[in-house]
Amino acid sequence: MMAILKGARQKWGALIPQLPDTGGFQNPHTQIIISAALFLTLYRELEVHGQTMDEVGTLILEAVVKMYQSWPGFMMRLLRNIQRKISGDRTARQLASKSQQRHYPNDFVCVFVEGDGKNFDYGFDYLECGIWKFFHAQKAEEFVPYMCRLDFAYADAMGQRLMRTGTIASGNVKCDFRYKEL
Repeated sequence: MMAILKGARQKWGALIPQLPDTGGFQNPHTQIIISAALFLTLYRELEVHGQTMDEVGTLILEAVVKMYQSWPGFMMRLLRNIQRKISGDRTARQLASKSQQRHYPNDFVCVFVEGDGKNFDYGFDYLECGIWKFFHAQKAEEFVPYMCRLDFAYADAMGQRLMRTGTIASGNVKCDFRYKEL
C-alpha cells in the first residue's frame, strides 16, 4: 500500500504542471479537470500494480459514491443549493455563453438547453470536453469513459436524474446532459 501511495504522489506531482489553464476556480470546470487528473494519477499507478482499467474505473466510481453517501446531511444540502444556483437559468446560461468564447482552448465548451417542463428541467450539450482534451494530451483517452460514469453519481447525489444519449468519449459529436429534479 505504501508503494502505491508513494508512486501516486510522484505521478501527481509530475502531472500538476501539465494541468490545462481553464481560468482558475471562478470556472466550475476547473475543479472537474483537477479531479479527473487525480483519478488519472490513480489509474496509472494502480495499473503499474496489476489492476485493469475496468477495475480502477469501478474502484473510483464506488469511492465517489461512498464519499457522497458519507457526507453529513448539512453538507449535502449546501452542495445541492450550490448546484441549484449554478444550474439556474441565468447562471447556467452565463457559464455556457462564457465557455463558447473559448478563452481557454483546453476548457469545456457547452450550450445551455432549455428544459421542456416534462422530461427534463434543463440541460447542457457539451461540444468540447476538457477532460477528453487533457487525457488525449496525456495519451489516456481510453480512461475518459470512466470519468463520464461519475456524472451519474454526482447527479444522483444532487437529487437529480441524469439522462444522456452519448458522449464525446464514446465517439459522439457531443455529450448531452439532461437533468430532472427527483
